[in-house]
Amino acid sequence: MDELQSFGYRFLGPIITSFFDEIEKKKTGNELFFLAREGYHLESLYKYYCGLLGKSYETKYLLCSRVFLFKLCLTDKNLIPLTLGHHFKGSLESLLIRRYGFSGTQINKVKKDLKNSDKLLATEISLPSRQDIAVKAIFDVSRLFINELESKKKLYLKYLDSIGFNSDNKSVVDIGFSGTIQKLLSKITNKKTIGHYMVTTVNAKNSAECTFHGHFSSGQKFGNGYPLLDKSLYLESLLTAPHGQVNDIFGSDDGYRFGYSTKTKAQHEFYLIDQVVEGIRSYMDDTLESGLQLTKEYVPEYFASIVKRPQFIPEGLRNILEVDDHISGFGVLNPIKVFG
Repeated sequence: MDELQSFGYRFLGPIITSFFDEIEKKKTGNELFFLAREGYHLESLYKYYCGLLGKSYETKYLLCSRVFLFKLCLTDKNLIPLTLGHHFKGSLESLLIRRYGFSGTQINKVKKDLKNSDKLLATEISLPSRQDIAVKAIFDVSRLFINELESKKKLYLKYLDSIGFNSDNKSVVDIGFSGTIQKLLSKITNKKTIGHYMVTTVNAKNSAECTFHGHFSSGQKFGNGYPLLDKSLYLESLLTAPHGQVNDIFGSDDGYRFGYSTKTKAQHEFYLIDQVVEGIRSYMDDTLESGLQLTKEYVPEYFASIVKRPQFIPEGLRNILEVDDHISGFGVLNPIKVFG
């Protein structure tokens, strides 16, 4: 087993396998939708997990992102506040580009067609503290694109219908944390959903629309010392898809196609990530049949013991571990550089 596979075996194998064990205890039905970039490998690994245990399953990889769903929420003024709860500091123009995926062409249209646009676009936005300023500004901008946005929303609902995401109580899976994507999916589809996560924050509160399961922990806060949350960038950078963040949808001869943001280094050298994931499969091979996998109560401490020593991460991985966090205004982050 090479170094990357060995790392996947030792680091992610125990965590992912324990996560799936907990999902099995709480899931209702056999249909799971795996969300966003992290869902790409989680979905294939869950299939592998079920195959080893002889369990039935029906899984789908659901293409989505907060940026893309935030953009679709601009069709409904009542949903705009839901898009503004996450931290951000910068100009309105920067917010439109980073949080909603507005293109240069769209920004130019705002400058051309909206009264006092120069002043408006330069307005400093601080979130979540000054949502009042942001809501009105975002609403005024969204009216310029309402027909286009409505069309994109219809295309996306058509996509969701095509993969079977069209009835209540669908179960979704992601690594965590506030359940934002789940909330947005429930809002735009008017369907109840159940979410399965490694860890959830205090913002993942059960409602009439959404139920949240934090299988390792729930009700956590960033900065309070829970390692799977505070250093979750490691999980996000390793569990990524070969494509960039979903940021648009277009009509095509096949019905629709998706647009993606720029790839990170991890996606440009995705073959390295694939080797790490092979190690996770090997861990499942060696532990599931005998029941020797790590159990959930040991996962947080185990995770912390590895990420506190960056030298445990193979040198070939260290420079490519990147996460696109433009949504918060931070750009692309490397967890090793962030945490040292």
